[in-house]
Amino acid sequence: MITVLDYGIGNPRSVIRMLEATGIEAVQASSNESLRMSDRIIIPGVGSFDSCIKALNESGLRGTLDEMVMEHKVPVLGICLGAQIMGNSSEEGIESGLRWIDMKSMRIRNVGLPVPHMSWETVTFCNHYFETLRPSLKFYFSHSFTITPENPATIAASFQYGDEYAAVVQQGHLVAAQFHPEKSHRYGRLFLQWFNTL
Repeated sequence: MITVLDYGIGNPRSVIRMLEATGIEAVQASSNESLRMSDRIIIPGVGSFDSCIKALNESGLRGTLDEMVMEHKVPVLGICLGAQIMGNSSEEGIESGLRWIDMKSMRIRNVGLPVPHMSWETVTFCNHYFETLRPSLKFYFSHSFTITPENPATIAASFQYGDEYAAVVQQGHLVAAQFHPEKSHRYGRLFLQWFNTL
């Protein structure tokens, strides 16, 4: 069963609706007991980096989440800001991230292009990742900062918005997606089906 983390940030119900539309069983978790029942975990996030990580730290779920992800190796998917907090830090704030993946979030600096970036983009998946997905799919983005891993080999998918950016970073059972699969219609369903096989 997939657990969608509810720590007061983002809209876990929209992710659950998309999972249910895909035929995947999912529940919303706002307690340590429900989190411990997870086979897979999705972390949504909306707002600013500092407010997001503070809300998670104050939720009482941080210790159990770290245990499930880092000790029990439960697969986890971070979505947009939920992906960014999986890294070390962000140019947006001063708080430390979860530090699960060696990456940071960098501000989009393309001159002449709108920021925040809010549009559909073609995402190109690397050949050695996501064998069940097509090489290129379209996903919906809404963000001003982008996930930037220290090790380029962990970039599983990329997109162009002036410059090239990471769309998905994968490190073993940890997956950080800068786009919103829950807003990406059939492409999002394909991506969530893939995550459900990890």
